[in-house]
Amino acid sequence: MFKSISNWISPKHRQASAWARAAYVNLVKEARNPRFYTDSHVPDTEDGRFDMVLLHVAIETWGLLQRNPPEKLKAQALFDALFLDMDMALRQIGVGDLGIPHHMRRMFKLYKGRCYAYAEALTQNNRALLTEVITRNIYRKVENVPENIVAQVADYVEARAREAASLREAA
Repeated sequence: MFKSISNWISPKHRQASAWARAAYVNLVKEARNPRFYTDSHVPDTEDGRFDMVLLHVAIETWGLLQRNPPEKLKAQALFDALFLDMDMALRQIGVGDLGIPHHMRRMFKLYKGRCYAYAEALTQNNRALLTEVITRNIYRKVENVPENIVAQVADYVEARAREAASLREAA
């Protein structure tokens, strides 16, 4: 039965999904890099790690949509991979079927807000806005974050955004 259903999905969709799964694994690895939690003072908490995953997915999504032509299918597949992983993670920590929709809506709102904020800063090439967005999202629970730390993270985000927007093929 599943084989016949999968035949309805176009090869382009299957390729985009396969690419997104591999890209998502790599983005999560990047987001879990210990340097963020030591050198960059990102809180090593569930929220801090979630914020770093969202940051990396948002950058990659922005990059996909900056290409000519925009890679909308890959961007959607990456979004799907993120939220399939979030659904599984919620279930693994014991959230029941009735609680999943509430948590998923909350995570979607967080993702959407951050994605738009990062995209606006990157599209405008506005460093001040980018540092404000980083401070508001990644360091919202950290008092007195040194400006040089936020600047280092902004440098990283800008470099990753340039890389994501290039025509390179990930995984």
